[in-house]
Amino acid sequence: MTDREHFVQFYDDDAILADSATRFVARGLVAGAACIVVATQAHRIQLEAGLKADGFDLDDAIRQGQYVPLDAPSLLAQLMVNGVLDLGRIEEIVWPVIALAKLRCPRVYAFGEMVALLSEAGEHEAAIELEKLWDQVAGPHQLSMFCAYPRRVFPADDHEIVERICAHHSQVVP
Repeated sequence: MTDREHFVQFYDDDAILADSATRFVARGLVAGAACIVVATQAHRIQLEAGLKADGFDLDDAIRQGQYVPLDAPSLLAQLMVNGVLDLGRIEEIVWPVIALAKLRCPRVYAFGEMVALLSEAGEHEAAIELEKLWDQVAGPHQLSMFCAYPRRVFPADDHEIVERICAHHSQVVP
């Protein structure tokens, strides 16, 4: 793993996503990183169940600021101004969460589904813009970002959108 990475997974099954996200966050927790999870409630429940089954004390990790769960739909709504993503809102709302995590831990792992929610609403351009904005917010910091999209949100005959999303990632996870 490099100091900074931004990768994406396209999935067909929520169980596969939960497993991948659980392994990603577990790796971060074991490494002493802060883990920020921006996910839907259903996916946070699955991920947290997996972490607890693996023996992680999430209550303690939350108290210590090592595990930071956030609700993707609520956070996404806060980042929108008149239906458009606002970089200023991202810097105002998201950056302090990352900065606080960086004060407590040398690395930050972030799993996010806001881009998937945008694509699910047919807002693929906004999802691509959010991918770009995440890169701007991340800057030169030690940040590992894991994005996930359900395959069902993409038109079957339009591969250009997926290719453009992949272009904003250092790795595509099968």
